[in-house]
Amino acid sequence: MTGVAVASDTSEGRTLFIRNLSFDVDHDALYEFFASFGPLEFAKVVKDPSTSHSRGTGFVKFTRPEDAARVLSESSKIENTSRFTLDNRAMYLSMAVSRQEAEQLRNAKKETSTVESVAVPCSMAERLRRQGRNLHLARIGMIRAGTVAAEGMSKEDLAKREVLLRSKKLKLQNPNIFVSDVRLCVRNLPLTVSDEDLRRVCLDFLGAGKKRCLTECRVMRNLQPGKQQFRSLGYAFISFTKHEDALKILHHLNNNAEVFPNQRRPIVEFSLENMQALEKKRRRAEKCATIQAKRNPDGTQLQVPSNLISGRPVNKSAHQPIVKRLKKDSASTDTRVLPKRLGIKKRHRARPSSRLVGATKPKKHLSRKQIRARKKMQFV
Repeated sequence: MTGVAVASDTSEGRTLFIRNLSFDVDHDALYEFFASFGPLEFAKVVKDPSTSHSRGTGFVKFTRPEDAARVLSESSKIENTSRFTLDNRAMYLSMAVSRQEAEQLRNAKKETSTVESVAVPCSMAERLRRQGRNLHLARIGMIRAGTVAAEGMSKEDLAKREVLLRSKKLKLQNPNIFVSDVRLCVRNLPLTVSDEDLRRVCLDFLGAGKKRCLTECRVMRNLQPGKQQFRSLGYAFISFTKHEDALKILHHLNNNAEVFPNQRRPIVEFSLENMQALEKKRRRAEKCATIQAKRNPDGTQLQVPSNLISGRPVNKSAHQPIVKRLKKDSASTDTRVLPKRLGIKKRHRARPSSRLVGATKPKKHLSRKQIRARKKMQFV
């Protein structure tokens, strides 16, 4: 039952390839499940040679080719999904092919996924490998009670910020969560603020020439049917093409009482993104583009908007290693990304005020050697 034996007899039409297997399923469980559909020669779970863990795929070889064809036909029907569920995982079956044919299929899939006139977006795993998780951006916009920036803030706003800080600290423990460098999350918004109001505030600060740099400005609303439908939820997302513009808007809006006079002060921070969710969105967009290309009479493929694929537009710099960010991420492993202790900031020693004349650092104690040297100088 080696890999060569499985690949050499695929032309007989008796071997099925199984995907989405549970990682707890072994050879015996797989054999016992498919033995009810007909006599088998073997059932094998594919394992990683380095870790000996299941890869979630397997092979099943029937004695008769008609049994394999019947099982493959029945598994393709939606009403039979429950019949082909093992360990609470719905299995996907296909006819096994040789290694050469599998390599040709992979190459053909790469060619069809190429979008004309648009650079092929890298996966989110590749993006994180190049740019890191941007954990150095998690502290930007943070205001703690007891600091100078917290002066004039209400107790309600301070309590909200502490709750959000604890939630962010908990989310960042997940390695799939990273900090976006071009997308902002604006909380504590007045319920009367609309998308256009927030967009106007950003463009007034950046200038009319930065209109193209603003790719998203969306106030989240309640979509559940009822009296509160389409009501603002009090937070929004703003996306830019450049990190510099996002940083300027963050410093401008965060805790600014003049943006929305006599109303709430915005709480602005860089948005936390889920790598797995964005990867699903990217694949869904590529699939829609492929389907649309088949419908077009000229055969051209629909261009996928880059902001729907990876959360930011694809440009030349997006495919180059960003040295500065990698250095910051490597340095962040030695320092705390977020404060270890939350709550009111307490200082053990009051900082000297610039108004006080002669305010200096405390003098260090003299050593015994220095004291003896000074006494000798007095007698000379």
